Amino acid sequence: SPAGMNLAQRDGAAAARLFDDLTADSNGVPPEQLVNVIATGWANQDPAAAADWAMRRASEPQRDLAIRNVVGMWAAQDADGARQWTLRLPQGAVRDAALAAALTASAMQRAGNLDTGLLNAFASPQAQQQTVLQIVQQFAYTDPTKARAIADAHLDATFRARADGIIEAARNQPRFGVQGVEVGGIQGAAPAVRGR
Repeated sequence: SPAGMNLAQRDGAAAARLFDDLTADSNGVPPEQLVNVIATGWANQDPAAAADWAMRRASEPQRDLAIRNVVGMWAAQDADGARQWTLRLPQGAVRDAALAAALTASAMQRAGNLDTGLLNAFASPQAQQQTVLQIVQQFAYTDPTKARAIADAHLDATFRARADGIIEAARNQPRFGVQGVEVGGIQGAAPAVRGR
């Protein structure tokens, strides 16, 4: 409900308690959307408490979404705090989701220089490579030279080939008027439609 969304933005802790009590009846608001708003709003106020709440989500998709949102917001405010919390998590998919958010936020803050401590902490090589590929994609339009350097330094041959496609597409398309669509399992740019 709009009231629930407003509460989530104002008081993350109260919204989280309400969400935990009422998840069966979300009044038409998709639970993932509410989790997203609660996690992001609460992370602005108390990221450690929001992260603990995110960890307790029973649904894996909700947990991953909440953790990514909390850690991403936390890292933007306090990169070291978010980094320390993330690295204390037990190895596994949940930690990899948090690492993805922390590494991405760190790369944006550090002009594309990847935090090797975070980069090397992934349990899943696939999750690590997917995260680096997403970082390459974020730099492809704004700094293709940096995107290429990240790809060359941190991606294996398979993911580097995908990065080449992303960087080439960015070079050949205007930044404006591009709609986001799924490309190879990541959020990517839609091909430009050109008249004949």
